[in-house]
Amino acid sequence: MSGVSHLTGYENDVPIFTGMTGGDLFAGVMRMMAVTAALHHREQTGQGQHLDFSQLEACTLYLGDVVTGSTLAGVDPGRTGNRHIAHGM
Repeated sequence: MSGVSHLTGYENDVPIFTGMTGGDLFAGVMRMMAVTAALHHREQTGQGQHLDFSQLEACTLYLGDVVTGSTLAGVDPGRTGNRHIAHGM
């Protein structure tokens, strides 16, 4: 749902399952950062925070440039395999 699978694989071919569980790991790191910020805020102000953070949001953070390009310009880079889009190789 985040778009990671859509971008994984070779051009003009089906997505390749990477076996990656990056979403699990990255969501945990992002939650830790949110909890740390909330605890700091509480220490400074005495106010608590409501934290709502999903794994989908964590995975979307991997694709900031792609999400921006798609949202603002309608650009879909698609799958590029081993080629870096900036180098055309």
